[in-house]
Amino acid sequence: ARKRVVNLFGPCADDAPLSNTAVDIMLACVEAIEHGAMGSVGFSFDNGCKAKINKTTKGTIKVSRTDTTTKTFDE
Repeated sequence: ARKRVVNLFGPCADDAPLSNTAVDIMLACVEAIEHGAMGSVGFSFDNGCKAKINKTTKGTIKVSRTDTTTKTFDE
């Protein structure tokens, strides 16, 4: 799960990488989920990106990224 967080949100991310601080916080949450301290966590960032990290019923950790873009033109 840690590798997936870095791939989806870190400096090598295909879509708008996040700051190192944000990635570090997400990695800490992955560790907390691995140890059973948390079941899931969600993030919403200023650039319209959303992240969710949760433990599935099979015991794996799922990491997802949703990018929302809205373009409005007014003349």
